[in-house]
Amino acid sequence: MQEAGCLLKEMSLCLLDLQALCSILTQRAQGKQPNLSLLLGIKSASMSAEEGGEEEFRVRLLEVGRLRRDIEELRKSISAACPADIHSALTFDLEESEPQQ
Repeated sequence: MQEAGCLLKEMSLCLLDLQALCSILTQRAQGKQPNLSLLLGIKSASMSAEEGGEEEFRVRLLEVGRLRRDIEELRKSISAACPADIHSALTFDLEESEPQQ
C-alpha cells in the first residue's frame, strides 16, 4: 500500500506540472504573457500533493478531468491561431522571395 501512496504522490505532482504547462501554453496561444510563477515552476502551498487517502484520490481524479478540458481548450486555441500563423509565414516568405528593385 505504501507504493500506491508514493505513486499517487508522484502522479499528483505530475498533474500539477501538466496543469501549469497547459496554462502557460494557453496563455501564449492567446497572445498573453505567461504567468511567471508557473513558468518558473513555483507552486503555492495550497497546490501541494499530500497523501490523503480516498478523498485525495477523488480530488485528483476531478483535477485530471479538469486538465483534460484545459487540454481541449488549448487545442482549440492553437487550432484557431494556426491559420493566422501560416498566413503570416507565407506572406513573409513571399515578401522575402520577391526581387528587389
